[in-house]
Amino acid sequence: RGIDICLPDAALAAPAKGGRLVLLDTEGLASMDQDENYDAQVFSLALLLSSYFVINSMGVIDEAAIDRLYLMTELSKTIQVSAAPADSAAELAPFFPPLLWLLRDFVLDLTADGKTISEQEYMEAAISARSTNQRRAAERNDIRQAIRELFPARRCRTLVRPAVDEESIRQAVKLEDAQLRPEFVKQMGTVRDELLAAAPVKSLYGSALDGSMLATLAQSYLDAMNAPGALPCIRSAWEFVVEERCRAAADDALRDADGYLAAAAAASPLPSAADWEAAAHGATAGALAAFDERAGGAGGGANASAAATVRARRAELEEKVGAAAAARR
Repeated sequence: RGIDICLPDAALAAPAKGGRLVLLDTEGLASMDQDENYDAQVFSLALLLSSYFVINSMGVIDEAAIDRLYLMTELSKTIQVSAAPADSAAELAPFFPPLLWLLRDFVLDLTADGKTISEQEYMEAAISARSTNQRRAAERNDIRQAIRELFPARRCRTLVRPAVDEESIRQAVKLEDAQLRPEFVKQMGTVRDELLAAAPVKSLYGSALDGSMLATLAQSYLDAMNAPGALPCIRSAWEFVVEERCRAAADDALRDADGYLAAAAAASPLPSAADWEAAAHGATAGALAAFDERAGGAGGGANASAAATVRARRAELEEKVGAAAAARR
């Protein structure tokens, strides 16, 4: 239930753009024992935490497949960019990852008007608007439009059935490559290589996130989702991440500076006024450098409030180190 987290062997699955690959596997939409709100929360959280998003569906992109992605049209109602809910999918799109639509057990010949088409062309045709004379056309066109607007960077790949007989299909995850259909193995290898080549390090407002920051971001989103009447807010969550990173960085830097000053104060003979001034200057410089290394990048993005937080916490740290030096003198 919910989202399963997997850390593949870093030596076997190293993203070309750096970082550590973390796989988030969500349960399917419209689960039997959950309601629509639960589905929306899982779907939203997976999108908000991902740097590359894979929709895994069976067969062709038909009207039923479009129907199953109805939550696309609800995202602007369940996620806030700032204080107010987003007015359109276009506001959310810059914060969403690239999309790969993976079609399993695909048997359709990719042709149109007697000509062979690519997987990409097939998907683009499938998510283009339909005639409004068809049943539920307006509703499905809304879903198609949401896909186009939310995921301007999108790709499609297809996979044949992994094996021919039903028993092998049921045991596919346990089979070696030699026991699977060669075409499936080749297609799966292509998907894997493309994902590792294209998946970027997760970032927000132009700043890359490490594991600790991603965990804090997830907790902020979860707290909002579990609060009655609240919605996850991207800007507020990021500002919370920056505040927490600055607090931890400042605490560590101040502790190290205080230890440095304590050792200098205990030296024999006692330091002269000039020596102590030099020690205090060294402690301050070291603390600020440590703070910048750990928290400075969090304020380097496009979020002005986060940048102001970093500057303020840095100034507070400088004052506290100065006060510590004066107290030990």
